[in-house]
Amino acid sequence: MIFKLVPAAAVAAAAIFVSQADKSAPSDNWKGWEFLIGDWVAQGGGKPGDATSGSFSFTRELDGKVLVRKNRAEYPAANGRPASKHEDLMVIFKDNKGTKATYFDNEGHVINYEVTIAADGKTIAFVSDASAPGPKFRLVYSAQADGTLKGSFDMGAPGNELTPYTTWTAKKK
Repeated sequence: MIFKLVPAAAVAAAAIFVSQADKSAPSDNWKGWEFLIGDWVAQGGGKPGDATSGSFSFTRELDGKVLVRKNRAEYPAANGRPASKHEDLMVIFKDNKGTKATYFDNEGHVINYEVTIAADGKTIAFVSDASAPGPKFRLVYSAQADGTLKGSFDMGAPGNELTPYTTWTAKKK
């Protein structure tokens, strides 16, 4: 067995780094997002093609530095298509240019979003990168007065307006 000796200066530097990291309280980067954080149960919008049920969550991760959304939706058989499920994961983070998100799903899609909070503080919109090739996407969550959440996902071909694809209403668990 071979042991590698680490110079004392490197150990001391590592200890200083760890102790400084431990002392700093995680900052709450998510002021204005409180209405979204938690576990949700959703019902589809009732149109053909909408999910019949689903659930999603928004959780603070990595000492509050990122939010992670996990989503699952069940789709009924329709128009000759078998019943299916959709799962996705989105990591929401802040950088020096604002709030961003990267979305991944079980169909192989990856979408980069710019994120904005409406002036009233009740709506958060994720809009795909306009400079990226391909279709454009918008995901919107709106807090309702009764504590529910309205959601919508819109799509558009390059150069065209975004149009509704699916909607839902959700209640916090």
